[in-house]
Amino acid sequence: KLKYPRGLRYNKIVSNIPFQLCEPLMRILCEEKFDVAVLIVPLSFYFTLGKHPIFSAFFEAEKMMDVPKNAFFPAPKVKAVMIRLKRLENGEGKHFFVQQLYLQRDKKLKNALREIIIDYYELKWGRKVSKRETRIKLQELKVPLSWWEEKMESLPVKSYSVVSEEIAKSIF
Repeated sequence: KLKYPRGLRYNKIVSNIPFQLCEPLMRILCEEKFDVAVLIVPLSFYFTLGKHPIFSAFFEAEKMMDVPKNAFFPAPKVKAVMIRLKRLENGEGKHFFVQQLYLQRDKKLKNALREIIIDYYELKWGRKVSKRETRIKLQELKVPLSWWEEKMESLPVKSYSVVSEEIAKSIF
């Protein structure tokens, strides 16, 4: 388990983290506010970041340079790169919905979506939406019925993309 003191104040992160902590660290960083992070990660993880449904909604990753294996002791078995992560704030459209779904991992999908729709209408159009109106919007979504009662944290990562695309189609 990664122990991390919450509530620290910072806006920049520079680190050469153990490679097996890349994904757990990214999950923590999704909930943190910072301007930029410079990390050394495996090359394969860098490519994964751009395709990952959750991480790509929170971060823009830019490769800064290759890090040669002989820069480490002991030398790793994989290629490493230095990346710059820039946090995307309140993504538009699909990214907004993925971010909000991820940040509500403790809720069931149906409850998380209800809250997201209410927040989105207020944020985007300054309009309050009733729970009844929200239920009608939710019925329009083409999301597998088995997901509605699942907690967000137990849904597969791919489901975030499916749900966010459906909700974006429904609202726009």
